[in-house]
Amino acid sequence: RSSDLEIKLKKYIFLLFILFENFMFSMTLSNVKGIDKLKNYDVIKNIEIERIAEKKDSIPKLERRDGIAYFKGESKPYNGILIVREKEKITSIYFYKNGKVEGDGFEYYSNGKLRCNIKTKRDIDIFNECYNENGNIIRTYKGNGSLFGILTEYYKGTNKKSYISEVIQDYSVKGEINYIRNGKTTVYEKNGNILGELNFNNGSLLGERQKLYKNGKVKYDFIGGAKDIKDLKAIRSYIEYFDNSDTMKYSCDEVSTGNWKCKEYSKDGSFNQEVDGRKYVAVNNNHHGNIWINIFLGAWNILNP
Repeated sequence: RSSDLEIKLKKYIFLLFILFENFMFSMTLSNVKGIDKLKNYDVIKNIEIERIAEKKDSIPKLERRDGIAYFKGESKPYNGILIVREKEKITSIYFYKNGKVEGDGFEYYSNGKLRCNIKTKRDIDIFNECYNENGNIIRTYKGNGSLFGILTEYYKGTNKKSYISEVIQDYSVKGEINYIRNGKTTVYEKNGNILGELNFNNGSLLGERQKLYKNGKVKYDFIGGAKDIKDLKAIRSYIEYFDNSDTMKYSCDEVSTGNWKCKEYSKDGSFNQEVDGRKYVAVNNNHHGNIWINIFLGAWNILNP
């Protein structure tokens, strides 16, 4: 009898283990309270999850120690999902592996519409795409797992690009991702014409080659003499083109601070004469020349909406 009881007990324990194991591995996002209120519920409901942690009204269940996420009071790096809520409504879903954000992630508006679709590798975004509440694309970011990537912004309510920037992701502000322009930024008008090709070095235009366009053609080509586009001027080298042409009008060099010497050309490309460039370059550097100020303002407003 004792032997029969032991056998039955072992079978019972084994059955419980199987049931527990099946429960653990069959838990999906559909088990999360309020998940059915999200507009992409049918897309995400069957995603399998290992464990659930929540951050409700800024009170987290996870904590970071030396850059690794742990469930509060535990010593093993967290594996599972993090649900972020504000007043019971889900605003974000992130997946964790070995204490790092890993894989797909989702951010939502208060009405449950998808705000951003994210892919992350060891806490670093490798892709994100964000939308307004009407579903129109606002921004995309594409990276390769490092901090470097390509950021594309779109004109409001359209699929037309406003600019494309080579950027570095900046995580120095807790809970935020900032993008520092580093490399080439191409700025577009709403009609699709290029307005500028600006080169940044860690967020600064100073000392980098810049090109400003008119009607889709290069108008000014120069080395930037200021960090920010709103203060941008030319230093060392300055080229101006005839309107709607690839032909140079002036090719100038700064021989000393504020002292420019230029070569003047005709529309047929032939050399005319050497001239004092101060009355050409200096006027533009004061933002009073022809379309110079209009191009700057246009590019400035696009990059800083």
